[in-house]
Amino acid sequence: VSRAVVREALKSLQAQGVVEVVNGVGSVVRGMTSMPLEQFFTFAARLSEVSIQELLEVRRGLEVEAASLAAGRAGAAEIAGLGRLVDSMAGSLREPAVFADFDTAFHVAIARASRNPMLVLLVEAIRVPLRRSVEEGLTNWIRTGEVDTVRQIHADVLEAIRSGDPD
Repeated sequence: VSRAVVREALKSLQAQGVVEVVNGVGSVVRGMTSMPLEQFFTFAARLSEVSIQELLEVRRGLEVEAASLAAGRAGAAEIAGLGRLVDSMAGSLREPAVFADFDTAFHVAIARASRNPMLVLLVEAIRVPLRRSVEEGLTNWIRTGEVDTVRQIHADVLEAIRSGDPD
């Protein structure tokens, strides 16, 4: 393979976040991140290859498993962090963009509390393309007066994890 082909391949891998080019060292494979998967899910959703409904179905499967595992594995510090995020979400129920940021952080924190790195990568990857749907959903719940239900659902998930109830 010619040097030009290798150089272009490395540039492509660098743009995807797979390798990092370090002066004086060369190309180094980066640690696993959710970025390549994020790009995949975002691209698929934009091309209508995957609908938001289909992503929500994937989300449900991943996040239910993450919460179930977190109920048995989360430590005190992780539970305290989840509590702070629930409080922050409750304080931003009238600000959909801010709420969506806290909501995303909450679900990723649950995945981390599951102590399963694969779940963390997958939850991070789907949360980015779904963030806008969370924001739109909250806007609708505000309009229909169901916004307190959203707060209560998150509080219930936190309580189940805190009490060690995987169901």
